[in-house]
Amino acid sequence: FPLKLLLLILQTTTLNGSALAYARDHRTHHKWTDQEQDPKNPSRGMFYAHIGWWLLRKKDIVKHYGNKLSFDDLYADPLIKFQHKFYIPLAFVFGLAVPTLIPWCLWRESLLTAFLLCGPLRICVVLHHLFTVNSLAHYVGRRPYDRSMRPTENRLVIYLSLGEGNHNYHHTFPCDYASSERPFWESYNPSTLFIHAFRCIGLAYDLKSPSPELIQQVIERKGIPEYFANRNNKSLLYRIIRGGLDWTVGLMTSLWPIVAIIVFKALTAQNMILIDNRREPYLGPYLLDLNNYWPSGNLIVFY
Repeated sequence: FPLKLLLLILQTTTLNGSALAYARDHRTHHKWTDQEQDPKNPSRGMFYAHIGWWLLRKKDIVKHYGNKLSFDDLYADPLIKFQHKFYIPLAFVFGLAVPTLIPWCLWRESLLTAFLLCGPLRICVVLHHLFTVNSLAHYVGRRPYDRSMRPTENRLVIYLSLGEGNHNYHHTFPCDYASSERPFWESYNPSTLFIHAFRCIGLAYDLKSPSPELIQQVIERKGIPEYFANRNNKSLLYRIIRGGLDWTVGLMTSLWPIVAIIVFKALTAQNMILIDNRREPYLGPYLLDLNNYWPSGNLIVFY
């Protein structure tokens, strides 16, 4: 329950529709991928796959075939039903109000700046990062697990979507919670790491994934075995170093909006963070020295 509640709150902040609506569309997308019944049908073009499906009403054929699938588990869950029923007010609270109030209250950001950056700008960036999974990852990349389908393995999409760009694998083995056969330490995959963290404290369990034998059988039957030949011969040290580099590049790519905001504030001589030193007596002596590295203005200002 705590993890489900947390996930619903985080999902609400994206303003991408309710979890029930998203899961319903995603199941339909997997059942009839790249066909007219697919609500995100990439065969209609990259723009439609990216955001066109989000802007237009669903075709009758999509609704008709979507109704053939079972969503009883979604409608039977009281939390999911509650979020779906009250999505608009919840989206206003968790998607706009709370993200605006956090920087305004905690480090005294101006109310307008907090709203614009943590509201509309954040929502726009997050949604476009997410939508690359439907567009770029269905057009550009390799198809090593199943060469006959459109979804691909796209490294840029992996970085932007926090690990969801292993799309050829995901469509070949949709039951895998990790969306990748590689462990999270070997390939940038914060989504899997997030699930593992909650598994360690018992809030995530019964995690499903295909066996290595099944994956290999599918690769030999439908994929590109040659693609994996060299990878399987690499030493553990090489895999660890490569994983560290991948995580470094992935974090830098995923966090580009935050870096851009920091650079903008530095170039325009704006103070980055305001802290009342009377309320944070232990931060001042340690953080004040960082102002020496701030190119213009102050990194942290104390009162």
